[in-house]
Amino acid sequence: MLAPALDFHVDGWWHSRVAVTRGVEQGFSLVRAGQIGLMTVSDASGAVLAEDDRLAIAEVPTGHVETLYDAFGNWFLFPVFALLLAGIAAAIPARRGCRAPEPEPVEAEPAALGARD
Repeated sequence: MLAPALDFHVDGWWHSRVAVTRGVEQGFSLVRAGQIGLMTVSDASGAVLAEDDRLAIAEVPTGHVETLYDAFGNWFLFPVFALLLAGIAAAIPARRGCRAPEPEPVEAEPAALGARD
């Protein structure tokens, strides 16, 4: 897959590694052409074959590699969503039909304003 990109010298390395990770997740080789950042060539297993800030040349293996995501799909989303809902339900306090105790009245003290001993 050819992926044109526009990033900067400061974050070019990080963005290239994120792109390599996406290639591994989906099972394809990636040729990433960063306009200002890094040119990166990686294979489906995540090995960086070539990388430079001006020109990166490498033989790129073509074809798709089967991954766990291909085999199982989005199944991981469902247990995570169930765990999220369970956490939200546990965080909501249970209403038991009893009211919170009312605060005790505070007795007023005699005002001592202007009183001198």
